[in-house]
Amino acid sequence: MELCGDNAAMIAMVGLEKFKLKQFDNLDYPAKPRWQLDEEAAFLKGAGVNLD
Repeated sequence: MELCGDNAAMIAMVGLEKFKLKQFDNLDYPAKPRWQLDEEAAFLKGAGVNLD
């Protein structure tokens, strides 16, 4: 619970726990700065600027 306020600490803790269990990911995904979570959502550029 002490790490719940810090996203980086939460991600690091999950990584540490997976490392201890020898659960490694392939990590072969390309970097996508605007990777959409919802494939059906309209594409927005910047702070909510709609390109339609």
